[in-house]
Amino acid sequence: MPCWLFVSAQDSLPIFCCGFLFHTRRRPDQPGRDKKSGEFRAKGRSCLLKIKIENLALETIRPGKIRYTYPLLFIHGAGGTSQYWKNYLPYFADKGWEVFAVNLRGHFPSDREEALAQVTLENYLEDVEKVIRRLDIGACAVIGHSLGGLIAQKTAENIDSVKALITLAGAPPLGVALEVNNDLPYSGTIMKTMWGMMNMRPVKPTFMMAEKTVLNNIDPGEQKAVFDMFVAESLAVGYQVAQGVLVNPSRIKCPR
Repeated sequence: MPCWLFVSAQDSLPIFCCGFLFHTRRRPDQPGRDKKSGEFRAKGRSCLLKIKIENLALETIRPGKIRYTYPLLFIHGAGGTSQYWKNYLPYFADKGWEVFAVNLRGHFPSDREEALAQVTLENYLEDVEKVIRRLDIGACAVIGHSLGGLIAQKTAENIDSVKALITLAGAPPLGVALEVNNDLPYSGTIMKTMWGMMNMRPVKPTFMMAEKTVLNNIDPGEQKAVFDMFVAESLAVGYQVAQGVLVNPSRIKCPR
């Protein structure tokens, strides 16, 4: 089974993945997929590590044989955690990538953030840039989902050494229209969310709201399991995204 360790990352501390040999039966079309759980597992001499950089918790896998010269850094979306990448990390590690997934401030298992409702997009950018700096992985590929996609774009804009940028259903930057359906059957939930914003409290969507929006394309049997991964999110960030966050494409130098 995977090896879980907690270490305190310092500026000069390289992160190495160590552990036991781990074997899984593999189907040709799905490398490393565990038949019982359906989850991907890294093969060979590699394991999943949990590391801590100050207030931020990360998950990482260093494959037994690294085939690529730069690592992958995964950034979750609003209300998400590194758990969203639980199949991605071992899959890409199995292909020879060193992989990292960050939990942004206030997103468990990162440290609790007392003022989460006031956290801004700039704060999340500071988190990602701190991880890149402390792990010395400036020449990495940044991969973001939803809000993480927007954070990945801003990271690539700010750090010239980023090798590649991938966004999965990324939150739209300024200039990309965001359409909202006003005829929604869960307006009460939205009102509660607005109340949370007015009172500067972080908000987690109800299952009813989530299943009709962010989970609407997921198999009904899996929706609850994914919903249980949700954590509260900063409404200040949501407000910033709604107002529009400028991304300057001319400053993004990747792919390189």
